[in-house]
Amino acid sequence: IPTGIISARACATTGLSAPKRIYVIGGATSSYARWESYNVINLTQIYDPETDKWTTGAPMLTPREYFGIAVINDEAFAIGGVKEEKFLAVNEKYTPADFIPEFPSWTILPLFLIATLVGVTVRNKIKKRKS
Repeated sequence: IPTGIISARACATTGLSAPKRIYVIGGATSSYARWESYNVINLTQIYDPETDKWTTGAPMLTPREYFGIAVINDEAFAIGGVKEEKFLAVNEKYTPADFIPEFPSWTILPLFLIATLVGVTVRNKIKKRKS
């Protein structure tokens, strides 16, 4: 992982509406032995298991640690958490950059093929009427 962190949360997308990725979100950049440099962050680090590479995604609006996380339909929900020893009543939704809500990735090619076939059929019917 590019940035070492503690008390972050991890989740994964399934590949249905967004590419299969592992997300490591939030946490802090310190160890408990060094409280003077303890820094709660809103960093989103994304791991692609197919390419074995890490990237950075859009940060959460609220830096936090010790929060709950859930993935529903390939969108991550950060729930509650702690920042500077204060409990948070903040929930945020993270939508991956490649998220396709209406058309899961496995439906795009069949839809394209159907649209092409319909277009060719309509064009052929128009040509027959003109001749």
